[in-house]
Amino acid sequence: MSVLLRKALPWLCLVISFATGFGAGYYSGHKPGKPPAADGFWPRLAEASARRRTALDEAARLIQIESWTFDRARHMPAVVGTVVNGSDRTLNVTVTFNLYDRSGVQVGSADGFVRNLEPANTGRFEAVPAPDESAVTARLHKIDVN
Repeated sequence: MSVLLRKALPWLCLVISFATGFGAGYYSGHKPGKPPAADGFWPRLAEASARRRTALDEAARLIQIESWTFDRARHMPAVVGTVVNGSDRTLNVTVTFNLYDRSGVQVGSADGFVRNLEPANTGRFEAVPAPDESAVTARLHKIDVN
Protein backbone atom coordinates (compact mmCIF):
# COMPACT_ATOMS: atom_id res chain seq x y z
CA MET A 1 0.00 0.00 0.00
CA SER A 2 2.82 2.44 0.80
CA VAL A 3 4.40 1.92 -2.68
CA LEU A 4 1.13 2.87 -4.35
CA LEU A 5 0.81 5.90 -2.07
CA ARG A 6 4.38 7.05 -2.84
CA LYS A 7 3.70 6.87 -6.59
CA ALA A 8 0.25 8.47 -6.48
CA LEU A 9 0.95 11.23 -3.95
CA PRO A 10 2.96 13.55 -6.27
CA TRP A 11 0.31 13.28 -8.98
CA LEU A 12 -2.48 13.88 -6.51
CA CYS A 13 -0.70 17.02 -5.22
CA LEU A 14 -0.24 18.30 -8.75
CA VAL A 15 -3.92 17.80 -9.65
CA ILE A 16 -5.07 19.48 -6.45
CA SER A 17 -2.75 22.45 -6.91
CA PHE A 18 -4.04 23.15 -10.43
CA ALA A 19 -7.64 22.55 -9.43
CA THR A 20 -7.36 25.12 -6.62
CA GLY A 21 -5.99 27.84 -8.89
CA PHE A 22 -2.24 27.52 -8.43
CA GLY A 23 -1.71 27.36 -12.18
CA ALA A 24 -4.55 29.71 -13.15
CA GLY A 25 -2.39 32.83 -13.31
CA TYR A 26 0.18 31.13 -15.49
CA TYR A 27 -2.27 29.82 -18.09
CA SER A 28 -4.68 32.72 -18.25
CA GLY A 29 -4.28 35.72 -20.52
CA HIS A 30 -4.42 39.33 -19.44
CA LYS A 31 -7.13 40.29 -16.98
CA PRO A 32 -10.34 41.81 -18.38
CA GLY A 33 -10.32 45.57 -18.15
CA LYS A 34 -6.53 45.70 -18.05
CA PRO A 35 -4.92 46.10 -21.49
CA PRO A 36 -1.79 44.08 -22.20
CA ALA A 37 1.43 46.01 -21.81
CA ALA A 38 2.45 47.58 -25.12
CA ASP A 39 5.98 48.07 -23.86
CA GLY A 40 6.36 44.49 -22.64
CA PHE A 41 9.23 42.08 -22.98
CA TRP A 42 8.57 40.81 -26.53
CA PRO A 43 8.31 44.19 -28.28
CA ARG A 44 11.50 45.34 -26.52
CA LEU A 45 13.25 42.12 -27.52
CA ALA A 46 12.18 42.52 -31.16
CA GLU A 47 13.38 46.13 -31.20
CA ALA A 48 16.73 45.23 -29.62
CA SER A 49 17.20 42.37 -32.11
CA ALA A 50 16.47 44.69 -35.03
CA ARG A 51 18.97 47.27 -33.74
CA ARG A 52 21.64 44.57 -33.28
CA ARG A 53 21.04 43.17 -36.79
CA THR A 54 21.32 46.69 -38.29
CA ALA A 55 24.58 47.29 -36.42
CA LEU A 56 25.96 43.94 -37.58
CA ASP A 57 24.94 44.63 -41.19
CA GLU A 58 26.80 47.94 -41.03
CA ALA A 59 29.82 46.21 -39.49
CA ALA A 60 29.75 43.53 -42.20
CA ARG A 61 30.15 46.24 -44.83
CA LEU A 62 33.34 47.31 -43.05
CA ILE A 63 34.93 43.83 -43.11
CA GLN A 64 37.43 43.56 -45.94
CA ILE A 65 39.27 40.52 -47.20
CA GLU A 66 42.87 41.62 -47.44
CA SER A 67 44.05 38.54 -49.35
CA TRP A 68 43.21 34.90 -49.91
CA THR A 69 44.43 31.94 -51.93
CA PHE A 70 43.36 28.36 -52.59
CA ASP A 71 46.44 26.50 -51.39
CA ARG A 72 46.61 22.97 -52.86
CA ALA A 73 50.30 22.44 -52.01
CA ARG A 74 49.54 21.69 -48.35
CA HIS A 75 48.89 18.23 -46.96
CA MET A 76 45.20 19.24 -46.85
CA PRO A 77 44.03 21.78 -49.47
CA ALA A 78 42.51 24.92 -47.95
CA VAL A 79 41.53 28.49 -48.66
CA VAL A 80 43.77 30.67 -46.49
CA GLY A 81 43.76 34.42 -46.11
CA THR A 82 43.27 37.47 -43.91
CA VAL A 83 40.39 39.81 -43.12
CA VAL A 84 40.47 43.33 -41.69
CA ASN A 85 37.89 44.62 -39.23
CA GLY A 86 37.16 48.22 -40.24
CA SER A 87 34.29 48.61 -37.77
CA ASP A 88 34.33 49.89 -34.20
CA ARG A 89 33.10 46.56 -32.75
CA THR A 90 34.73 43.24 -31.90
CA LEU A 91 33.29 40.72 -34.37
CA ASN A 92 33.17 37.02 -35.14
CA VAL A 93 33.71 36.69 -38.89
CA THR A 94 32.75 33.72 -41.09
CA VAL A 95 34.04 33.64 -44.66
CA THR A 96 32.40 31.13 -47.04
CA PHE A 97 33.97 29.96 -50.29
CA ASN A 98 32.49 27.78 -53.04
CA LEU A 99 34.87 25.25 -54.59
CA TYR A 100 34.95 24.30 -58.28
CA ASP A 101 36.54 21.55 -60.38
CA ARG A 102 38.43 22.02 -63.68
CA SER A 103 35.23 22.27 -65.73
CA GLY A 104 33.70 24.92 -63.44
CA VAL A 105 31.23 22.65 -61.64
CA GLN A 106 30.77 23.41 -57.95
CA VAL A 107 32.04 20.45 -55.92
CA GLY A 108 31.70 21.84 -52.40
CA SER A 109 32.18 24.76 -50.07
CA ALA A 110 34.35 25.69 -47.10
CA ASP A 111 34.00 28.09 -44.17
CA GLY A 112 36.81 29.99 -42.49
CA PHE A 113 36.43 31.65 -39.09
CA VAL A 114 38.04 34.48 -37.18
CA ARG A 115 36.76 34.75 -33.62
CA ASN A 116 36.79 37.97 -31.60
CA LEU A 117 38.40 40.12 -34.28
CA GLU A 118 38.97 43.46 -32.58
CA PRO A 119 38.39 46.82 -34.30
CA ALA A 120 41.08 47.89 -36.79
CA ASN A 121 42.84 44.49 -36.54
CA THR A 122 43.65 41.82 -39.09
CA GLY A 123 42.75 38.17 -38.57
CA ARG A 124 43.87 35.03 -40.39
CA PHE A 125 41.37 32.39 -41.51
CA GLU A 126 41.72 28.91 -42.91
CA ALA A 127 38.78 27.27 -44.69
CA VAL A 128 39.43 23.54 -45.00
CA PRO A 129 36.93 21.73 -47.24
CA ALA A 130 36.02 18.07 -47.08
CA PRO A 131 38.76 16.09 -48.83
CA ASP A 132 38.01 16.28 -52.56
CA GLU A 133 40.73 15.90 -55.14
CA SER A 134 38.62 17.50 -57.87
CA ALA A 135 38.49 21.02 -56.35
CA VAL A 136 41.00 23.28 -58.12
CA THR A 137 39.59 26.79 -57.65
CA ALA A 138 37.59 28.72 -55.09
CA ARG A 139 35.32 31.74 -55.25
CA LEU A 140 34.25 33.96 -52.36
CA HIS A 141 30.56 33.35 -51.64
CA LYS A 142 29.79 35.49 -48.57
CA ILE A 143 31.05 37.11 -45.39
CA ASP A 144 28.97 36.89 -42.21
CA VAL A 145 29.52 38.62 -38.88
CA ASN A 146 27.97 38.21 -35.46
